Amino acid sequence: MEKVLTSMSQAPTGANIRTLRCKIISDEKTIKQLSDSVMDVLIAASNAKYGEGAKRAREMGFDAIFYRAPHVLIIHSKNPGDATNAVIALTRGTLSAQSLGLASCWIGLAKGVLSSHKDIKEKITGIKGNVWGVIILGYPAARYFHAPPRPPIKTKGLDELE
Repeated sequence: MEKVLTSMSQAPTGANIRTLRCKIISDEKTIKQLSDSVMDVLIAASNAKYGEGAKRAREMGFDAIFYRAPHVLIIHSKNPGDATNAVIALTRGTLSAQSLGLASCWIGLAKGVLSSHKDIKEKITGIKGNVWGVIILGYPAARYFHAPPRPPIKTKGLDELE
């Protein structure tokens, strides 16, 4: 974990602003409380079919938010200009984690709920300010050897370089 955090702290920034903070949650009860709170918001905001499926998954013990990961990292700051810096730092952290044999996943649903529900953010995480991203880290339950296929980035002007 320290190596991942060190790599994140050495990440480039958009304007050399170094105001990012990282909250690591490793306590199972706190992770479950946060997962349940995120799921409650999603169920309340979803259509009936999705909400019922989410309720059934939770009743069966499936954690559809953090996937039972042992660590949740939340990057945050009080600086409204840190969004890009946070994405750079978290991306660097996920790449470093992979090189160390750890799995990681961006949890956009948790980021969305923490960004829009101050009560959940402050009560469960103690964070004040902006939440810029959430990832999970842990040893992978399954081993994958290839990244999923991605389409190429649409590019104009490449032929002009020749």
